[in-house]
Amino acid sequence: GETAAAVAQLDADLEAERSDHASIVTEQREEMAMLKEKLLSVRTEASVDVRFQRAEANAKTGNILRSFRQVENEMELKIVELKEKLEVEETVSMESEKFLRKKQDDLKAKLEEWNNKFDNDVEELTVQFNQLTKKREANLEILVKLKKRREQEIAEEEAKIA
Repeated sequence: GETAAAVAQLDADLEAERSDHASIVTEQREEMAMLKEKLLSVRTEASVDVRFQRAEANAKTGNILRSFRQVENEMELKIVELKEKLEVEETVSMESEKFLRKKQDDLKAKLEEWNNKFDNDVEELTVQFNQLTKKREANLEILVKLKKRREQEIAEEEAKIA
């Protein structure tokens, strides 16, 4: 009896232990299955989230890059425009300088020409003046002689009449 009862009790305890163990194992397997599902869900969500964030980051990066490229293109166009303006300014400046130098050279040449003409005219007029002065003096001498002769003729006529 007692041994049989003890064996029956041990069998019952073993069966209870097996049943408890089986239910614990089942619970743990169910919990593991649930945790695996959660992990899969979290991984999927994280993967989708990471892909979305990556796509969003790429879009932002693309926008920033496009903005920078646009600014860069605008700056390059501005540089080209400023270079062209500078070339035009330099050309205009060179042409203006060339024009003004030619004008200055022309004026120097005219000044020289007018100075030479003035010197020649003064020389020619001085010669003419001297000639006219000599002629005047000669004519004055003739006039004085003629006056004396006339006075003499008048005096002779008066002497005849008297």
